[in-house]
Order: sequence, then structure tokens, then C-alpha cells
Amino acid sequence: MDSKKNVLITGATGFIGAYLLSELIKNKNIGKIYTLCRKIDKGQERERLISAFKKYSILKPDALYSATNLHIIEGDITKPRLGISNDDYEEICSEVDIIHHIAARVNHIQPYDFLKAPNVDSVADTIDIAGKGRSKVLNFVSTLGSAVKKDSNGRYIEDFPGDEILHSDMGYLRSKWQAEKLLHKFHINGGKVNIFRLGYISGHSQTGASLFADNQFMLFIKSCIQLGYAPVLSRTINFTPVDYTTEIMALPQYMSEGGSVLNLFNYSGLISWEGIVGWLNLRGYKIETVEFYEWQKHLLENGENNALHRFLKLYGVEGSHDKILRFGREIDKFDCQNVKNATKRMGYILPALKYDLLDTYLRYLQSMNFLPFPQTAHSV
Repeated sequence: MDSKKNVLITGATGFIGAYLLSELIKNKNIGKIYTLCRKIDKGQERERLISAFKKYSILKPDALYSATNLHIIEGDITKPRLGISNDDYEEICSEVDIIHHIAARVNHIQPYDFLKAPNVDSVADTIDIAGKGRSKVLNFVSTLGSAVKKDSNGRYIEDFPGDEILHSDMGYLRSKWQAEKLLHKFHINGGKVNIFRLGYISGHSQTGASLFADNQFMLFIKSCIQLGYAPVLSRTINFTPVDYTTEIMALPQYMSEGGSVLNLFNYSGLISWEGIVGWLNLRGYKIETVEFYEWQKHLLENGENNALHRFLKLYGVEGSHDKILRFGREIDKFDCQNVKNATKRMGYILPALKYDLLDTYLRYLQSMNFLPFPQTAHSV
């Protein structure tokens, strides 16, 4: 009897999903790998995955051509039953042992109703798949901002949400919280569920490959460089390498057992926003720190050429300061013992944030012409 486990992964053309897929392809204990993709062209089924590997600078994209266990399934998380055909649906239910549900619509401006179908209803559909056919482990990618349970010290614990209420008007966070509640119910009823609440996924620790073109935080940094001003923000920020994140998600424990919730972030790499601005200045940029609404005035005056122009509904309106701080909770308020245990089990050494990791990212972003080279450049 074949002891290899078959996997379904959604979101494999996205940043995190593509890196997880690269981990699964290397894993000799994995059998069939079903990937859910939209709008597949016949005869070109793997092209979107190959494009994603190249886009995110994942080494050896040729592995996608040679992988005989890779099966591309057409689907769409915005549609009922994930938009999967009847035949593919039956095969997935009967063959799959592990589901990695990563696909989501990430939007920090749109309301909950706009995000419900891709971020909540898709989870309900995934739970239906997990409950049919052979027993399955369902791994779900959530966000730190959806955490609600606290300990006696006010720290957000690694646990299912229970009956606790999320006090946020941000549609994206509400959608992830509602999804977690569905998964908690499935867990209570005997389902095998693991939730990975991700912090800021910054890029690959060795190559520096980062998600930048549509990444709000990266665009925020670029905006500050363009303006020459950065706002005062009392925030502690972490940079969590994508390779570290997906290696934890692919650990054997989470492929066979359920019941774990992880506040998954780089707990050893915490830095204040002021520290990031100071580091950029050390590397030759000239950024002055000013009060938030003074910075906002510069942002609004800069016009549509500024990197943050399409996010003005978040950064350029009255109340932006409080909204941004609520969205980016203080990272040191999160418990992460489960993540520390997982890191120890796989023997991973997190790179130093000051400044090895930051310099690796900066070199990559400059090489991609996303960030300019400063006129008084210091070597990194």
C-alpha cells in the first residue's frame, strides 16, 4: 500500500502558495499534488505555475515540467464548490489526504460583503471537501489581525477564536475571522484543522525575492523614499521570510495531525518603524520623520505618481492614523510558543534582522528597479 500522501493546494500561483508548492514537489513523502488554478488553457496547464515560479524567483522552475505527480485542476474560489467540475471534485474527495487552502482575496479597502465569497464561502466549500471521502487534514492560511483570544497579560494566544468577537471594521480581517470560526466548528466536530496566522511575509531569506508590486507595506516604504518623509508610527514590525513560513507549513506534524493554531511570524526579528527609517537613512536615503498628518499632507500633494496613490482610501483620509495602527497590531502582543517549538523541531536559524535580512531584501528590490539607488549610496 502506498504510504505517500496526496495534497490539494489552492493559491499555488501566489507568492506563499508557489513557495509551498516548491516544498511539496521536493518532498518524497508526497504523492499526487492537485493545484487549483483559474482559466487553464488546454496544453498549457502548467504555464501559470511556471510563470509564478519565475516571477517570485523560485529556483529550478524546471521541476514543474518534470514533476509527474502534479495535477492541475481548473477552479475558482469565488464560485460555489470552488468552481470544480464534478469529475475533478469526486477525485479530490476520494484521493486527497491534505488540503492547503491558501488562496484568498487580499484587499484592505473593500468591505466584508465583497470579500465573503472568496475568503469565507470558499472555506465552507473546502470544509465540505475535507469531510467527504478519506480523512483529510485541512491547513488554512489566515492573518494575525484575525486573532481575538487573549491571555491574562493581554497577549493574543495561539488558539481557535471560540465565541470571542473581532472588533474591527476592516472587511479583510473580518473575512478571515469568520473563516476561522467555520474551521473551529469543523474542528469541534472532529475535523483535522491547522490554522497558520501569518504576519508580514517579507521575502526569501537567501535570495531576497519579495512580493513588491502590489504589496502595501513595500509601497508604503517606497512612498516614504519618494516623499523624503516618513510618518511617526508607534509600531513594532517583523519581517518573516517566505521560505521559513512554508517550511513550517510543510512540517510532517501539520500533514498528519490537526488542532494547531500558529501565530506565524519572525519572533526574533522585531524592529520599530523608526528603526526601519533609520536603517534606510544609513543606507544612503534621506527620509525625515514627521507627525502622521503632516506626512499625509505631503502624500496628498505628491499626486498620482506616488507609490501609495491607489491606497489613498486607507492612507489619505481622516482617521487614517488610527485605522493603520489597528490594522497593524503591535507584533509583540502575540504569543508564538507553537511557532518557536516548530522552529526548534526543524532546526531553522532565523537570519538577523539588523541588518543582514533587511540588506538582502534591499539589494533585491534595487535590482528589480522597485527602489531607487540612493544618491549617497552606502554599500550593502
